Amino acid sequence: MPTSEGGPIVWHAYELIYGFTLAAIIGFLLTATPEFVPAKEINGGQLLSLVLLWIGGRVVFWLSASLGLVPAAVLNLSLLVAIIVLLAPPIWRDSGRPHMSFIYALFSLGIIEAGFFVNGFRGAAMMPWLYAAIGAVMVLIVIALSRISMRVINGLEEGIDLYGDKEVEYLARPPRRNLAMLTISLFTLVEFFAPGNNITGWLALASGAAMFNLLNDWHIGRPLFNRWVFGLYSIYWLMALGYFLMGLSILADWSLISAARHILVIGAIGFSIFLIMIFAGQVHCGQELKYRHWMTIGIVAILDAVVFRIMMAIPAFAAHSSLLLILSGELWVTSFMLYFIYFWRNLTVPARDGRTGCL
Repeated sequence: MPTSEGGPIVWHAYELIYGFTLAAIIGFLLTATPEFVPAKEINGGQLLSLVLLWIGGRVVFWLSASLGLVPAAVLNLSLLVAIIVLLAPPIWRDSGRPHMSFIYALFSLGIIEAGFFVNGFRGAAMMPWLYAAIGAVMVLIVIALSRISMRVINGLEEGIDLYGDKEVEYLARPPRRNLAMLTISLFTLVEFFAPGNNITGWLALASGAAMFNLLNDWHIGRPLFNRWVFGLYSIYWLMALGYFLMGLSILADWSLISAARHILVIGAIGFSIFLIMIFAGQVHCGQELKYRHWMTIGIVAILDAVVFRIMMAIPAFAAHSSLLLILSGELWVTSFMLYFIYFWRNLTVPARDGRTGCL
């Protein structure tokens, strides 16, 4: 393992959130922003600069035990500043500013990352900041999926047909969405300042309940059982189950808090990134959205990785925890390797529709 500040567990959590997940967030926003608001294409030079910042940030954090945290803090925070500077102006200028929540979420991730490094400089605990970052990413998933879902579901060729000829449009309703984001934010704040108390447990249960309530937006009849729709719907299920298990673990003093957090990270985050990459890897390469059999293997691999990670925390499987950890990690990686294998050509040849840039 890299000899980074904070030890291997901090390295693991930090790279999963601010390495892997942040790269996916930036990729999504660079692709989605020109779709949502009038904005110029992100050109190759800008994209290359962001990629180099990201790679540099990974390397210097891996070597932070010998280099110190200053290079890691400068490069990694510069990446967030750069993406905010690039995207905030067009989003701010858009009439009504309906997509400013993306910028607020990036600001939150930046503040949390700064706190992470400050604690590292002080020799204080760094993990609480990473737990807070998970909460910020959960809020960002709710924000992003509301946009993605309306486009995907309402754009299905078979249409949204609930009762015969009557068409029903899927709407991501603000009250349910705002309640889910509020409860997740409250849980994240209280866990940060007062971890492990009963209030935190009840707020985790409230977050799970709010996510289950948000699922009601999706109950629009037969279209729910379309593969694409049900996949997006399942992400909210994973979030709800993760928060419910965390709440029960806190209130009942179960040793499943880490397992619950991994439902959120390797489950909700991993699954959402996997699905969105499949959408973007076809639609934004000028191709028709098609479901392939290997995608089922990738989805099942991610879900099985979640199951094995939960089993690790159950006393009956304690003797096999090392094997379960290896299986969980290998399955999770397998899903993204399948994506790499099957989408490499899509992503490296000119788009079929002739479009260029991050569109």
